[in-house]
Amino acid sequence: MAVASAFRSLLSEAAVILPSASDETYVNEIEAIRRTFFEGGEDRVERIRTTWGIFYKAFSRFDEALQAHLGADGIEDAVAIARARLLGEDACDDFDQSYAFQRAREIDGYHEELASLGFPYGHIFYIAAHPRAVRHVRPASVVDTLLRNVYRVRRRLTEYAPAQS
Repeated sequence: MAVASAFRSLLSEAAVILPSASDETYVNEIEAIRRTFFEGGEDRVERIRTTWGIFYKAFSRFDEALQAHLGADGIEDAVAIARARLLGEDACDDFDQSYAFQRAREIDGYHEELASLGFPYGHIFYIAAHPRAVRHVRPASVVDTLLRNVYRVRRRLTEYAPAQS
């Protein structure tokens, strides 16, 4: 239910540059299910099945509209086109290419800074859109071992610590 509800926002935001993404029927159907989801009557499992069916159809329509908008021949092609546009490698009518290029460089810098600080996490940008930006940090063996075994180490230290009166 949460994913189906969140998809309403994605459709609304996408409709700004892709008017065919607007799907008021979907929004209304999901909202009607949400209003009565915890009420008695229809089985919740059946409500979830209904929600899934509605979501699946709306997502398929959106996917087809997006692929058509991108001029893609399939999912893989759509991903490659979208990624190239987000990285500023390809021009498009939806946003300024120089802005996309600069933003991608800033995201790269952000991930490089994370890696330089030893953080293998903290990625606030979609990794799928910026796969080259992620720098995998090799874990420090002592720290990694300590973190994996912190409970055991703490328990042992407590066992051997002098009793306090």
